[in-house]
Amino acid sequence: MLEEDMEVAIKVVVVGNGAVGKSSMIQRYCKGIFTKDYKKTIGVDFLERQILVNDEDVRLMLWDTAGQEEFDAITKAYYRGAQACVLVFSTTDRDSFQAIDSWKEKVEAEVGDIPTVLVQNKIDLLEETVIKNEEAEALAKRLKLRFYRASVKEDLNVNEVFKYLAEKYLQRLKQQTAEETEVVHTTSNKIGKKSFFVSQFKLWCFVLFLFLLNSLYSFFLGFFPKVFLIQQVVMSATRAPATAEKSSLCVLTSKEPRRLKIPLEAAASSRENHFILLTDSYF
Repeated sequence: MLEEDMEVAIKVVVVGNGAVGKSSMIQRYCKGIFTKDYKKTIGVDFLERQILVNDEDVRLMLWDTAGQEEFDAITKAYYRGAQACVLVFSTTDRDSFQAIDSWKEKVEAEVGDIPTVLVQNKIDLLEETVIKNEEAEALAKRLKLRFYRASVKEDLNVNEVFKYLAEKYLQRLKQQTAEETEVVHTTSNKIGKKSFFVSQFKLWCFVLFLFLLNSLYSFFLGFFPKVFLIQQVVMSATRAPATAEKSSLCVLTSKEPRRLKIPLEAAASSRENHFILLTDSYF
């Protein structure tokens, strides 16, 4: 089954010219009755039947539409949402046979391509037939439709018509479900692969960034000389005794503070500054 304990509902529209036996067909199929009295359908009529098809619970909702042109505006609205269609013409009515193309176009204009059958009704009236077998078969072949010769009065091929539509719809439904599942799996795989490659790309970009950052850091450390800050007031150096040639100054290096002997002349030459910057060349 498509899903456990799930019932499939199928909307079936039965279309064709007036008096071809559409209402009688639905009555026969859903209620098992047949009446000779013809009663024109006003707008639409509705009946339903529950059946079991290939272990599937199926509820067929049969919509009998009026065949007269004056009801076209009403009946077209009921085509919408249809999932299967029965095109009916009468053995004794050539106009109904010639109108099949038009009925098919009307349904397809509303719902597109759906499971459809072509039914020639009233084949029990052989003496009144105006449609040759070859003509009916050629029409079915041209329209690429399953063709049934039926007699609602004799209950011939009525059940087969609706059983075929139910099977056809279930087959298409399962196919669509399988295709949708395949699309979901394919999309999930693509998304998974894409996410993996995106994450890997981001990771390698981050690693490259760290490498470049480290390279730049090493480059600048190697290119520029080490700068040392001497915390000594220059003015005090200028006031020192002239006989003093050297003075002990505290130098802050990049490693640790240490005391060095530097010429006072170097300090005196920069007496207007508050500190002296010395490079490695002094040491």
